[in-house]
Amino acid sequence: MSRAGTGADLERSWVVEASAGTGKTTALVDRMVEVIAAGTPVETIVAVTFTHAAAGNMKLRVRHELERRRAAETDEAIRLRLADAARSLDRAFIGTIHAFCAQLLRRRPVEAQVDPVFQELAQADALRVFGRMFRRWIEGKLARPSPALSRALARMEWRTEPLEELRKAAWNLTEWRDFDAAWQKRPFDRDARMARLLDKAEATLRVGGRKESLRPLGEFVERVRRAREAGRLDGDRVESDLLRLPAELRWVKGKDAAVAAWEELRAAIEEFRCEADADLAAHLRDELWEVVGHYQEEKRRAGQLDFMDLLLCARELLRHDGARADLQRVYQRIFVDEFQDTDPLQAEILLLLASGDAAERDWRKVTPAPGKLYVVGDPKQSIYRFRRADARLFHRVCSDLLAGGVAERKLTSSTRSTAAIQSFVNAAFERSIENYLPLEGGVEAPEGQPSVVALPMPEPYGSRNISNVKIDACSPDAVAGFIQWLCNESGWKVRDRSRGWVPVRPEHVCILFRRFTNYGTDLTQEYVRCLEARGIAHLLVGSKSFHRREEVGTLRTALRAVEWPDDELSVFAVLRGSLFAVMDDVLLRFKNAHGGFHPMKELPEELDEEFAPIAEAFGILSELHRRRNFRPLADTIHELLEKTRAHAGFAFRKGGERVLANVYRLTDLARSFEVSGAATSFRSFVEYLEAEYDGSDTSEAPVLEQEGGGVQLMTVHKAKGLEFPVVILADLTAKLTGPQGADRYSEPELRLCAQRLLWCAPWELVDAAELEAKADEEEALRVAYVAATRARDLLVVAALGEEEREGGWLSPLHEALYPEKERWRNSEEAPGCPPFGWSTVLNRPPEYEEEVSVKPGLHRPKAGGHGVVWFDPLVAKRGAVSTEGVENEQVLNGTAQQAADGLRVYEEWRGKRAARIAEGGVPRIRTKVAQSVSRADEAAGIVVETVTLPGVAGRPGGRKFGLVVHEILQRAESADEIAGLAAVWGRRHGASEPEIAAAGEAALAALAAIVVPEGAKRYREMPVMVRLEDGTIVDGRVDCAWSDGTQWVVIDYKTDRREKRNVAQVQLYGLALQRATGLPARGVVLEI
Repeated sequence: MSRAGTGADLERSWVVEASAGTGKTTALVDRMVEVIAAGTPVETIVAVTFTHAAAGNMKLRVRHELERRRAAETDEAIRLRLADAARSLDRAFIGTIHAFCAQLLRRRPVEAQVDPVFQELAQADALRVFGRMFRRWIEGKLARPSPALSRALARMEWRTEPLEELRKAAWNLTEWRDFDAAWQKRPFDRDARMARLLDKAEATLRVGGRKESLRPLGEFVERVRRAREAGRLDGDRVESDLLRLPAELRWVKGKDAAVAAWEELRAAIEEFRCEADADLAAHLRDELWEVVGHYQEEKRRAGQLDFMDLLLCARELLRHDGARADLQRVYQRIFVDEFQDTDPLQAEILLLLASGDAAERDWRKVTPAPGKLYVVGDPKQSIYRFRRADARLFHRVCSDLLAGGVAERKLTSSTRSTAAIQSFVNAAFERSIENYLPLEGGVEAPEGQPSVVALPMPEPYGSRNISNVKIDACSPDAVAGFIQWLCNESGWKVRDRSRGWVPVRPEHVCILFRRFTNYGTDLTQEYVRCLEARGIAHLLVGSKSFHRREEVGTLRTALRAVEWPDDELSVFAVLRGSLFAVMDDVLLRFKNAHGGFHPMKELPEELDEEFAPIAEAFGILSELHRRRNFRPLADTIHELLEKTRAHAGFAFRKGGERVLANVYRLTDLARSFEVSGAATSFRSFVEYLEAEYDGSDTSEAPVLEQEGGGVQLMTVHKAKGLEFPVVILADLTAKLTGPQGADRYSEPELRLCAQRLLWCAPWELVDAAELEAKADEEEALRVAYVAATRARDLLVVAALGEEEREGGWLSPLHEALYPEKERWRNSEEAPGCPPFGWSTVLNRPPEYEEEVSVKPGLHRPKAGGHGVVWFDPLVAKRGAVSTEGVENEQVLNGTAQQAADGLRVYEEWRGKRAARIAEGGVPRIRTKVAQSVSRADEAAGIVVETVTLPGVAGRPGGRKFGLVVHEILQRAESADEIAGLAAVWGRRHGASEPEIAAAGEAALAALAAIVVPEGAKRYREMPVMVRLEDGTIVDGRVDCAWSDGTQWVVIDYKTDRREKRNVAQVQLYGLALQRATGLPARGVVLEI
């Protein structure tokens, strides 16, 4: 049925299912205008969409349609209604579901049991509050960790940020906190299971024949044996090491007995892993649930609600009969866009408001009031399972609504894409997506140019086989080369916003990725570099690598130096970096001349001229430091940029507009941080930037690295709801689904959500693994559908010319992309393309003599009536330019004589350099420690006497005993403190109880023997240094010394009487004090 018919019956509620590009949002806007024209007050209208951008766009479209309809309307009453609606459109609610829930709560805060002036927490603010609660919780737990926490930390000991991983796990629980049912625990005797596995490991080693290959297994068994013999066997550590064995021995292959034994052991370990993971996940969930409670209590205390709270509180509000009835009267028309992205909680809120029966409390039994509900969606575009949305929910809710009398319409006619692209999409998905609604009505492409292109990755081979690493390495340049050819040489045309055909420009192109990062590596950066190398403007949307950009790091370091001017490393980095660009030799000379880099230090008035840039930088940093807490954060950043004239430097970098946009984005972050209320000081912002750099995986807003038009790079999820003249599907190596399987399993009726914690799947998820895996595969198909339907005029798909690789995110497109295998080498002339070569693979190893790749040219795929042009990668490689700069220019093109003279000069320089290095290797200062000096003639005149305290038979001795005695005497002021100090320092040094008691008695005797005259000043553990006549500097630390103003007495403790007395050591201590103060000194060796 046509789109125009969707608004015909205003007294019926509707469910509209619309394929991509068929105008479902247009249908919704038309319906809104129709109900307004029919007399519905705008303040009773609710239109819910799921992004702020979509909401803003919808407002503009509704206003535009109101004005257009008013201009064409002949009925004066309707014209007046439309004009009044256009003026007061802001009284209608058009926005996100979270904003709508906030409006409901502010309207009825008492029934919702929320603070009437509650503060909405943005995602970044919520994460900061949660992070604070997590830190408080983990600090308490680490003092006495629970068994579950100890196991988790033992497993993560090889990871760089175990606490960050633990925080993420706790946050995942928090986002599903309304599913509060505990997870299943099953009997599991870990120690007994590990003992059997250890026996099996020992038996595997006895098979023999693979000692070197199985070395990690042998080392593991040996570690366990030694720990058991020492009585220090740690079950958590053994479990962690045991579970790592399959990864460490993944290369062990073969058919001999040793490998067979290992494979049997590996299977047993994997079986153990499944049960151990499930056991740990259930116990760890109970531990981390405490963090959820602390987070909720902190928000309640502060009157704050995060996004999930808005939904949960709105649901509770609608369970109040009086409030629900009132709100149902207030909101007469409810429109829902992108209904397939609705989660059960959101659906419950919207359906209860749309109910025609005010007494009905169960949202699954709701029958909407006549004409009140209008929802549009496309289950084929449901790609937000990680946000609770599910295509199965869409089908279930729509079926219930239809059974209750709601009308249904399906939109299939689309003029977004060309007919060939529609044929491609239909051929790819009509057999794989259940109840597929095909696209139809596509426009014809211009004569002489294709609509679907397969772009082969030219160098996919490693040394022998096709390698994902090599595919990823060659992909950016292949894509950039194709875009350069497309925009500069092809002559192809696409439709612009006015739907007129114009030559392709960079701003018409969008590169879509399945993901932006792969194991922490930002995949987009090589694409950005290749585009920049070819001079192609670009626009990176939604990148999470913003805080790792070089220019952002430069400013972050500068702000750190402003906050902590005594941090010499940060100050040095700023001076040497691009903001001040002080040369290394100048910095070295300044360091030698003035001792360090501290902006607050007072420099001499007669400062060398070459140090003027450093003095100027110090002045800027010190002034910024003094004023940092007395003005807005962004002002400090702006002043830093202005005084260093950094704008020009950033602008002249390669991709300067992108770099400047990043810099301005940092100031925007400063403003938003201040507005959020998190900015308690300038330091809090610097610490926030450091935390974001260290591993935040959130993105507060899209980061646009270039303000002008250009090739856009974004993920499929970011591109949902958008369309582009040219779409290139990249990221060929991304998998169809995650390697570890599904991440969660939920049962809303039981309030159960079992999810992976630290890669451990609970029993509920293990039991439902097959069901969840199927759901993940279905969503992966929908992701590929969304990606393919973003293209208007040209769809380019990254491919391998050598083979069809299954399991990739683009593999659902293969039926519509690849020809039959026997026709790979049979191609036709490609329309609108230059002459092509013979191969789509450029680095096949020599042993592969036969050419088997898809031949470049026009092919007919296995499914669909469209044609696919397989592009020649050699054409895309033409025009590649070096990005290396002047270092690759040939500047040594002189004569042979010039070369010989240059070599001679170089050899002379190298000889002088070696001589200077040898000269510099001779130490200018010789140092010794006092204990190593056996004789000191210069100090021979200092008298040293030995005082021996009465011995105790059987008393412990040795280094540990001596350390404890020294620690006590260093700190004890009176005899009363000795017992406590002995206990503390004895434990720290691992002393036994008899050793601790003996050390206390010895210290007590020594303290009684040290008689310091009244009024004398006593020093303990005093560092001293003295230069001898031969230039040697001797340093040491005096155990105890006192002076009454007439002399010094130096006391050295000896707890081991077998140790040879070093009188010279005490004499040197006395000499140092004698020279420093001019007072005579004598020494005492106190044998304790």
